[in-house]
Amino acid sequence: MLWLGGGQWSGKTSVARLLAQRYGLTHYSYDAQDAGAHLDRARQEPERFPVRARIAQAVDAGTFAETWVTLSADALAEEARRSHMERFAMVLDDIKAMPAEEVVLAEGWGLRPELIIRFCDEQRRAAFLQPTESFRQHQIKTLPRAASLGMEVSDPALAQQHRVERDRMLAAEVAAEARRLGMLAIDVDGSVGIEGIATRLEAQWAPFLPQTEIRP
Repeated sequence: MLWLGGGQWSGKTSVARLLAQRYGLTHYSYDAQDAGAHLDRARQEPERFPVRARIAQAVDAGTFAETWVTLSADALAEEARRSHMERFAMVLDDIKAMPAEEVVLAEGWGLRPELIIRFCDEQRRAAFLQPTESFRQHQIKTLPRAASLGMEVSDPALAQQHRVERDRMLAAEVAAEARRLGMLAIDVDGSVGIEGIATRLEAQWAPFLPQTEIRP
């Protein structure tokens, strides 16, 4: 197992895809799983995943989007922390079902260091990307999915403000916790592209990567 977490819009998915293609790794996408399988699992097992089940109920009722307006950034961050704990249990279930011989690179913002450390035999198997504030603002200006929620809400500007502040808080605490636990945290400021970040991770993960690269 290799783990790549960190803040939103920091390049995690792009880096994971590049390394997965380069070395023939199995890329486990946290966000892709939550878009379907994980939310369905919460619907089926509400006793095990109560936070995610409540979110699924709100999604089904059409009321979820408005929580970005009605909840403060602090409340949204706390809900995310609790949700990440439940979703990590789902991640572990998914990974246990994969063939043991595969080298899996799991990537996603909910892969938090305090959760990973209990299932990671070496700290250097995990890394976290933290966008600087200037890079975060750049992403908000240039990435449509970062610039708005993409949902209809009563106050789009307030919803986006809450979202950005929530993401800022969570990214900072994840980077701080990673460093406290002796894990790699990389500040992403845009000066080094995806290739540069991938090169740094290759050096970090060299003992765990297949010896032969698979390039086009």
